[in-house]
Amino acid sequence: MTTKEQQKDRETAVIHAPHDGSEVGVVSLAGPEEVRGALDANVAATRACRTLPAYERAAALRKVADGLVAERADLARTLSLEAGKPISQARLELDRAVFVFRDAAEEATRISGEVLPADAVPAGAGRIAVTRRFPLSPIAAITPFNFPVLLAAHKIAPAMACGATITLKPPPQDPLTTLRLAELVKASGYPAGGVNVVPCHVEVAQLLIEDPRVRLITFTGSAKAGWAIRAKAGTKRVALELGGNAAVIVEADDRETCARRLTAASSLVHLVAEPVAPPPVGTPFEMPAGLLEVDEDER
Repeated sequence: MTTKEQQKDRETAVIHAPHDGSEVGVVSLAGPEEVRGALDANVAATRACRTLPAYERAAALRKVADGLVAERADLARTLSLEAGKPISQARLELDRAVFVFRDAAEEATRISGEVLPADAVPAGAGRIAVTRRFPLSPIAAITPFNFPVLLAAHKIAPAMACGATITLKPPPQDPLTTLRLAELVKASGYPAGGVNVVPCHVEVAQLLIEDPRVRLITFTGSAKAGWAIRAKAGTKRVALELGGNAAVIVEADDRETCARRLTAASSLVHLVAEPVAPPPVGTPFEMPAGLLEVDEDER
């Protein structure tokens, strides 16, 4: 956390609504010192988070979920404005984020190890091996614009569930709702410094990738950016969720109706993306001969 005096000296970014360019909010951008400070706070909080009992981690996660429910109307409006989503989609995203935190609360109480027999060799006769799981801390997380709150929940909730510390860089296009989520986490009872959200430029975010104290990098976004991060990660563990392709097969008897519906959905859901061209309507897709044929012996 920073003081108001420190925030006055920071660079700021104005968040605009994609549909009409109106101002939604202003965000203070973290510089190199603030990003390093966030990781310093993660390191300082590592022991407190790691030793926090499972029932307390679960309680903190449920409190975050309850906070999202209590502020659903305001959060949905902000998310709709900053991300360019229809209000129904913004509400759905928040509902899914609530589920993620509640699901993580359940999983927090089910993290266990294994008891294994060690008698595969004579020296292990009458002995057992016990394994335990320990959180990796700190974690560096980077999320994209399309589902800013939900994908932040995907990073933060599992980290809290296992007692890890995490610093997350939200997307520059729509960070406001994620920052509000960070305030709910702060009020949840999870150890101070355990979860940090740092809006910053891409160049500054390189510190999250390069800092040798980071144990795990989790990134959701484009394949190009993801593999670039992987190349710079060194010996850190990396979890990449990269851009996919959403192929659709349309039946020949309903091409025009499906094309109109797909165009409307693609164009409206994420107005911060590049304009989506209508899918071409042409000749029916011809299946290559033998592609779907299955030998009777393989059924």
